[in-house]
Amino acid sequence: MEILIGKDLAGLTVKKVLFDRLKFSRAAITSLKTREMGITVNGEHKTVRYVLCEGDVLRLAVEDTEPSPRIRESRGDIDVLFEDDAILAVNKPAGMAVHPSKKLQDDTLAGRILYHRYPMVFRAEGRLDKNTSGVVICAKNQVISAKFFHMIKDHGIRKEYLVLTESERTPPEKGEIDLCIRRDEISYIKRVCFEADGTEKDSETALTTFRLLASRPPYHLFLASPVTGRTHQLRAHFSAIGFPLAGDTLYGRESEIIPRQALHALRLSFDHPATGQPLTVTAPLHEDFKKALLSAFGDSVTEAISKL
Repeated sequence: MEILIGKDLAGLTVKKVLFDRLKFSRAAITSLKTREMGITVNGEHKTVRYVLCEGDVLRLAVEDTEPSPRIRESRGDIDVLFEDDAILAVNKPAGMAVHPSKKLQDDTLAGRILYHRYPMVFRAEGRLDKNTSGVVICAKNQVISAKFFHMIKDHGIRKEYLVLTESERTPPEKGEIDLCIRRDEISYIKRVCFEADGTEKDSETALTTFRLLASRPPYHLFLASPVTGRTHQLRAHFSAIGFPLAGDTLYGRESEIIPRQALHALRLSFDHPATGQPLTVTAPLHEDFKKALLSAFGDSVTEAISKL
């Protein structure tokens, strides 16, 4: 990570910049101090007590030197949406797990990214279900990952999903779903929704905002933003209000137009964790989702999507 020192940082010590401006943790700073050439200014090793001058180039050796352990590399392609020294954004296809598990090791998004970007520790900032497609952001070092952690905690990332539902009900034009979520007592995987009733301390509060993009019963297309980030939040929330996702066999039923839950992480918007500049990453629809929309709404859906 390189930082060109301007007037705003001139006269400050490296330590002051790391703590106050870059929000590095003590552990991250200690790691830099103990790493060979971890902190350099104009190519020369410096301590955190060094006073920076305008025009200096501060370089912090935060890059990974070893890949994630216990992740098997996969040779498949990755669809890169955005990449720089700090982050990597890819468009995950449906049917692929983000992380390996005991049952699934052979082909994961983590494995594909490690194959193409070795060496790298895989740090996905947010997780999509195996059968959900769309944007996945990865931090390229622990400092950026820590910043994403705080951004997520402070709701600093706006997430927008395309949600295709299947229901005979009349859809609302817009609104919000404010329902708590907890594990189902019978199913380990499934979540149930309920209104706050004093028992939510054993569950999680969850809030989703949405607006309707297209409707031709029984299909309805929404643009939804989960303000919180709970497991299965959109799937459980839309099912709870009577609009289960098309193809979602856990919260609804099989669909004739798509073989998986019709959920696509369309867009993430946030301030870049290294530069502070606004950044929006958008993931094009995969073919199965496009075909489902055309089947549900015909050519009219193209106009609705183009306005997003």
